[in-house]
Amino acid sequence: MRRTLLLLTIVLLGSSVPAVAQDAAAQKAAVMAAVQKLFDGMRARDTVALAQVLDSSARLVTTFGANGVPDMDVTAVPVFIHIVATAQPGQLLDERIDTPVVELEDNLASVWVKYRFYIGERFSHCGVDAMQLARTINGWQIIALADTRRMPAECGT
Repeated sequence: MRRTLLLLTIVLLGSSVPAVAQDAAAQKAAVMAAVQKLFDGMRARDTVALAQVLDSSARLVTTFGANGVPDMDVTAVPVFIHIVATAQPGQLLDERIDTPVVELEDNLASVWVKYRFYIGERFSHCGVDAMQLARTINGWQIIALADTRRMPAECGT
């Protein structure tokens, strides 16, 4: 009897691992769908999509440095949405990302990804995006986004 219970426990535990892995993969895909919605919204100047994926209190921080002196620019979500909406007509804001690293625990996720930013077809800059997302009743939303900004000469182009 004990042997049967032990065997049953092992089988049940072993069968739950793939389900947990599938759920984690599905959640990571949902996190990346929110990130992709940000970039698609920027390209399309879709202020509704941007407002849906960015929590209204999110903090957007860009770090950069001139002559080795670190600096930082902090932008509120409404200001960012306005910047995207009022970019010059016909100027595509195109952030292209590499393979992201997604970490996930319950209702919190982080995404770390290298990017290259283009204005139209002109390469503008590169860097790394570091995002924090929270799962809300409206789905995954970006609650913080920090990025580095490197000039083309520093990007290995």
